[in-house]
Amino acid sequence: MPYRDRIQRWVVVRLLPNFQHQDLARFHKCSDAEGYCQVLRRLEPNGRFVVMFDPREPDQSD
Repeated sequence: MPYRDRIQRWVVVRLLPNFQHQDLARFHKCSDAEGYCQVLRRLEPNGRFVVMFDPREPDQSD
């Protein structure tokens, strides 16, 4: 996992059909992620966006 992902643990996700999702942005602070999510909801009212915590351990790889 890159260092950038280790310190940016909050993820804004677009929910898609069939239990799929798309990661849109990562943030260090939850409040920053929530603010970004609010902007996305205003720009795209029919989209489904959520803020999630990425619980992966720093030494775990994908």
